[in-house]
Amino acid sequence: MNDNEIEFPEESRIDREAAEWVAKRVKGFSPKEQDAFFDWLATDPRHSDWYGRHMKTWKQLDQLAQWKPEHSERPNHDLLKYHISRRRWAWLGGIAATIALLFTLWFSLDLNPSSRLENVRQNLVANEYESHVLPDGSIVEMNRGAALKVDYTSKTRRVELVSSEAHFDVAKNPDRPFIVHARGVDFRAVGTAFNVRLNGDLVELLVTEGRVQMTAPDPVADHQGSPELAHYTRDVVAGQRTVTSLVEDVSIAEVLEVSAGEASELLAWKPRMLEFNEVPLSEVVEAFNLLNTVQLEIGDSELAREPIVASFHTTNVNHFVELLEWTFDVKSERIGEDRVVLRRP
Repeated sequence: MNDNEIEFPEESRIDREAAEWVAKRVKGFSPKEQDAFFDWLATDPRHSDWYGRHMKTWKQLDQLAQWKPEHSERPNHDLLKYHISRRRWAWLGGIAATIALLFTLWFSLDLNPSSRLENVRQNLVANEYESHVLPDGSIVEMNRGAALKVDYTSKTRRVELVSSEAHFDVAKNPDRPFIVHARGVDFRAVGTAFNVRLNGDLVELLVTEGRVQMTAPDPVADHQGSPELAHYTRDVVAGQRTVTSLVEDVSIAEVLEVSAGEASELLAWKPRMLEFNEVPLSEVVEAFNLLNTVQLEIGDSELAREPIVASFHTTNVNHFVELLEWTFDVKSERIGEDRVVLRRP
């Protein structure tokens, strides 16, 4: 250890415990472990921050495990690098403290972990892409404009999708099913991953992992006046999707097979790695602008033609700009909250 390094035993403990909770979450929480997880989150504002970091790392390593040398003939400069500015860390720290405070306020209502679940209610709104860790360790990724109502009880974990779309990576718990409600259609899962989208009069489901049971109004049964048969169910597994119409006098939704390419297009709004091989900077900027609220502009034509060879995360605009500054002698100018101009010095 050099003179500028300081050991923080407490931080090391939290780091280790957060990694252990991620391992348990991936394996699947038991009811007892889930209650203990809630207690751990409420104990210290730093716990939710470290847990979120380890979950992100686990996701990135899972992607890295699929990387093969033949994917690119050139080095991937961004594959193992993830840079966050001090301002970004400060912002994340504030969010983590807020989340921890909310946990503390919820859980202080009752010292019994089981009864605490009956009072977990939370509203989430995303002006742009956001990712949240729900109270049970499940992860929800929200597309721009998505709104969710989270309502957990001791028996069920219920989330209502009010607008836009969201992808759910559900923590396993057979004793407490996870249900997403979207305009009269329910999607029930125990431990799986799936995407729900509201599109006009349509409710769309795409299952990316495991199995989801869909329950939707049966238009034929409704017209026959049979309340006990007013709904039908469908089991949808990974690689399948359904589209349920909310318009009357339509047929029951079919279960459709989805190719990997089609699934990728349907989930194009989620962050992903983009690989550029001798691609003009103008095209790279165009790709970023389609997926981000912050818009990049190029200040001169010569810079626009500069070929780019690298891989970047679609939502990591700040990192992308920093790499351009370091590698291509680019100067960036921030204009307002949602515009960055790139030009030669």
